[in-house]
Amino acid sequence: MSRHLTFAFVFVGLVACGGDEGGGAKDAPSGIDASASSVVKVEPCTGESATVTNNASAYIPMTTTISQGQIVKFVMSDLDHNVQPNALPPTDPGLNVGYGATTCLRFTQSGTFKFACGMHFFGGTITVN
Repeated sequence: MSRHLTFAFVFVGLVACGGDEGGGAKDAPSGIDASASSVVKVEPCTGESATVTNNASAYIPMTTTISQGQIVKFVMSDLDHNVQPNALPPTDPGLNVGYGATTCLRFTQSGTFKFACGMHFFGGTITVN
């Protein structure tokens, strides 16, 4: 009986702590109002003012400066790299590009937007004037 009870507790614990596997919405970092995102996906991906790509260990360029309202095209060259908002300090939750994806993002407010590769943790910055 105790073996079945132990199995039940382990099973419930695994289910309760299970991950999202990337399919669902992510919570906005604390301090950020997700409904007021200042980074907006642009489709189709045209009209970019700058392009950010990557190599094995860095974004190229690591720092990009644009004007408010301009578009940055993110080109992740392979399935090992993505763009996600930097958690410390929290940055805009709209700053997301999937692994191996190409995405255009419009930055509608001025500020500094830090991001990182989810797998390798190297970082980059978009500065919007």
